[in-house]
Order: sequence, then structure tokens, then C-alpha cells
Amino acid sequence: GELRAIGSFNAESEVASFAFVVQATDPATSLTITSTVTVIISDINDNPPVFTKDSTAFASVPESSPLGYVVGHVEAIDSLDKGVNALVTLSLETDTDVLG
Repeated sequence: GELRAIGSFNAESEVASFAFVVQATDPATSLTITSTVTVIISDINDNPPVFTKDSTAFASVPESSPLGYVVGHVEAIDSLDKGVNALVTLSLETDTDVLG
């Protein structure tokens, strides 16, 4: 037989998997067999990353700062997704008018 979902699933919920028992019966002999079916909800990358509180606040930078001077710290997380879907990559978009 075919089993169909009657609702939506969310891997971030407390229920990331569930199991149920399926029974098949031969009506001619009344012989039965059962099997446990386990359904594991796979996470999809459905949540955006967020910047952590105050991670985009920067202090002033002296004009005599040496090459490699740390001008700030940025942190973003994706705490709702799981596994590889929770990985975050940060990149810098170069603005030639500002960075020369």
C-alpha cells in the first residue's frame, strides 16, 4: 500500500523522526505479518543565518594602523538548521571607492 503524509514536517521541531507498525493480513488464511517503519525527517536549508548581537559594531581605527590591523569582528550563525545546512560562510564584497 501507499502511505501519505497528512501534514507537513519540520526537522527543527522536537520530533525529527517517528515510527509506526504496518500490518499485512492474508484474508484467505488470516495469516499476518508486521513491520516497523521508521521515518526520519531530513533537514533542508530553510533558515537564513543571522548576525550575532553587536557583531557588526566597530570601533574607530587610527589612520596610522599597520597592514593587517583588525578593524572589527563579524559573526553570523544559523542555529535553526542542522548539520551542513547550519554552516555559514562570510565574504567581503569589495567596494573600490572605499577600499581603494
